[in-house]
Amino acid sequence: MSPEVSDTTPALQQPFADSEWEEIVAAAVAAVAAIEAAQAQDTATDPLAEAAIAEMLEAQPAGARTFSLPIAPGASACVLTWHSRRYWLTLCEWVVTHTDRGRSALKKAGIAAATFVRGCAAHAEFAESATGRRMSASLDTLVGRSGLSVDQIKRCRRALKALELGVEQARGKLLNSLEREAAARHYEQVHGQSPAQPQRGAASVWTLSAPQWATEAMPMPEKAPRPRRRPAQSNDQNLWIPGRACLPGR
Repeated sequence: MSPEVSDTTPALQQPFADSEWEEIVAAAVAAVAAIEAAQAQDTATDPLAEAAIAEMLEAQPAGARTFSLPIAPGASACVLTWHSRRYWLTLCEWVVTHTDRGRSALKKAGIAAATFVRGCAAHAEFAESATGRRMSASLDTLVGRSGLSVDQIKRCRRALKALELGVEQARGKLLNSLEREAAARHYEQVHGQSPAQPQRGAASVWTLSAPQWATEAMPMPEKAPRPRRRPAQSNDQNLWIPGRACLPGR
């Protein structure tokens, strides 16, 4: 008769006691802090690093409260800007409801037209009003403003790319030591004090575009005729009439 096999998994033996593990974690954190401090010191004495930081700070859009990734020079030259937020949102909605290319892009991205438009509206809110550029809101921010999920925002972005209605000009990432220093200085310039916690990452930077194929496909809205203005009437009784003297009180 075979021996009975226990179905209870024995507890794994822990290689460290709790106190030892805390000491190891603390030592690792201290080592990382020391490395970052050394890098910051090197940055402060390196003229090339100072020049790079200054360039990143100059590239920050006016009014930006958080540091955003710089865009390569000339990267925006070939991206057609919008006329206004209202026009761009109208263009997005029209393209995905009236063109085969728009409907195909939504189907491929797996997103409904109404959801796509909601995602577009959230993106448009954070872009430069005159151009549609420098949209650097994070995914969490866009989710909170639109009520959509992260997955839906990503699907919206895939459709924007496919339709050339949005161009990702800088991919979001963790910041390196120079970028973290630039982010800290930018925070000090905006808020007048050092950040409580350093900025570790930055979101993608987008330009919301009005591509030629889309603007040519959408018919221009008809302009309503202007009402004819009636000439203003004056209550002045002392009007001058040609060939007739105008006397006060007459």
